[in-house]
Amino acid sequence: MSEWPIAAVFLAIALMYLATRNLFSYQMMFYWMSLPGILALPPRAAAVIAAGTLARAIGMLAGNRIFKFNPKRELARLRKAPLTSLFGSVPVGLYATGFVIVLATAVSVFYFTVVGVPLLAEEVGTARMLAKTATGSWIVMRFIRLVIPVMIFICYMHWRQKFSLSRYFRLAGLFMGVAFLLSATGFKGNVLMFLAVPGVILTGLISEKISLRLMVSLGLAAVVAAFIVTGAMAQTTDFRVIFDLLWNRLALESYNGLIYIVYYLVPTQGFQGGATFWSDFMSLLYKLHLVNAPVKNVAALIASTQLGRYYLGEQAGVYVEGELYLNFGMTGVVLGGAIVGTFLQALYVFTVRIGKDAVLLPFLVMLQLGIMMSLGSPFIPMVIDYVVSTTLAFLLLVFAYVFASVPFRQIKLRYPRRVLGLLWEGTRS
Repeated sequence: MSEWPIAAVFLAIALMYLATRNLFSYQMMFYWMSLPGILALPPRAAAVIAAGTLARAIGMLAGNRIFKFNPKRELARLRKAPLTSLFGSVPVGLYATGFVIVLATAVSVFYFTVVGVPLLAEEVGTARMLAKTATGSWIVMRFIRLVIPVMIFICYMHWRQKFSLSRYFRLAGLFMGVAFLLSATGFKGNVLMFLAVPGVILTGLISEKISLRLMVSLGLAAVVAAFIVTGAMAQTTDFRVIFDLLWNRLALESYNGLIYIVYYLVPTQGFQGGATFWSDFMSLLYKLHLVNAPVKNVAALIASTQLGRYYLGEQAGVYVEGELYLNFGMTGVVLGGAIVGTFLQALYVFTVRIGKDAVLLPFLVMLQLGIMMSLGSPFIPMVIDYVVSTTLAFLLLVFAYVFASVPFRQIKLRYPRRVLGLLWEGTRS
C-alpha cells in the first residue's frame, strides 16, 4: 500500500472520531476490524478504499451539520441518563424476553438435529455451506445471530443497574450458550461479529467509563472462539497454522472481491453503470422466493467465478467502495461514499438520541451491526435484509410482551414521543 492511501485512511479515521466522539462506535469498529486488510491491499485497490473512506468521513461530518448533532455533548448526556425501558412492566418484559430466548434456542436446536452440527463435521467448511443452503436456514440464522444475542443484551441492560452474583452467573450462562450456538454453525467469525462486537458497541454508547478489562475480555473470548473454530475446520491444533489461516482471512481473503474488481472486471468489462445494484436487489427477491429465476449478487458472482466447481454459496469481499467503483468509477466512490457516510451518521444520531432504553438501544445496536457488515457486502440488499430482520425480531418481542402481560392485566409500552422526530429535533422532542 502506497503512502497517500495510508495517510488518507488514517485521516478519515480521525475525522470519524470527531464525528462520533466514540472509539467504539459502529463506524469506528468497522475500521478497527478491517484495518489489517486495508494495509495489505495493492496500490490501485488501496486508492479506491482510501477515497471511499475519506468521503465517508466527510459525509459523517456533514450529517452532524444536517441533524444539528453535537457528538460530545449528546453522547455525554446519553451516558449520564437514567435507564428507561420500553416495557412499562419490567418483570413481565423479562418474562417475554426469556420466552423469546427459549423459542429461538428450541428452533436452533431442532435445526441442528436436522442438518447436523457443522462444527463437528469432518469437513467443516463444506458442512457449514451445505447447512446454510438448507430449507429455513435463513430464518434459523437470524434466530442465532440476531434474536438470541439482542435478547441477552436486553437482559444485560436491565440487570446492570443492580448487578448481583446470581444475575452474573445467569448472564454468563446466557453468553456461553449463545457463543456455543454461534460456534456450532462452523463460521469462525460468528462469536466475534454477533456477540463481542455488539457488546463493545453497546458498552461504548452507555458507559461513562469504559472498562478496559471488559473490552479485553470480550476480545480475548472472541479470539479464542475463532481459534477453536478455525482449528476444527482445518483439523489441526498447530497454533502457527491456525494463526496463518486467520491472518490470511483478515488481511488477504477479506478483500479478494475488491481486488478482482479493480484489477480484472473494470479493465476487461468496463464500468457497469448501476447494473450490479439491480442484480443485487433481484438476488434478495430470489432469496425470499419472490422471483423464480436464480440471480446472484455481485459478491456471489465473483466468488463463483473464482471458485468454479468448488463454489458452495460463498460471497467475495467486494465492499461498498468496490461496487461503487465497478459501476461508476472513482466519481461514484467519492459521491457514493459521502452519501453512505451521511446515512451511517443518521443511524448513529438516532441511536444516541433515543436515550438509554433497555429494549430499544440493543435493537438499534444490532441494526448498526447489520449495517456495518453490509459495508463489506452488496450494500443495498444487505441493508434491506437487516432492517427487515431487526424489525421482525422487535415485533416478535413486542407480541411476546403483550401475550405475557395478559394474565397481569398490565400492557404498558413506554416509547419516546415523535420517534422519527428525534433525528431532526434532537433531545428537544
